[in-house]
Amino acid sequence: NSSFLGVAGQDVTSELSQSFGMPEGLYITMVTENSAADQAGIQKGDVLTKFDDRAVKSQEGLQDIMQYYAAGTQVEVTLQTNENGEWKEKVVTVTLGRRNQ
Repeated sequence: NSSFLGVAGQDVTSELSQSFGMPEGLYITMVTENSAADQAGIQKGDVLTKFDDRAVKSQEGLQDIMQYYAAGTQVEVTLQTNENGEWKEKVVTVTLGRRNQ
């Protein structure tokens, strides 16, 4: 009953964060159509920084956190969205899907 968010991304390390002026976290490079992430409004280009108030620093880190959550669980996900060159924080509620959906 493992949960599925439906995103793939690139790790934003502290070095990349400083070089490109973007927040540390997981830069979303792909959102699976009709996935939990898609339904919650998470978009390509967002940086996922927290999952259920736990810091996310990498794709692997997100997977490590998510292994403890069942499909159907509602969690808050904190994102940084680039609006006109400025990063703005937004929090969305996601109902996690199933891996095999």
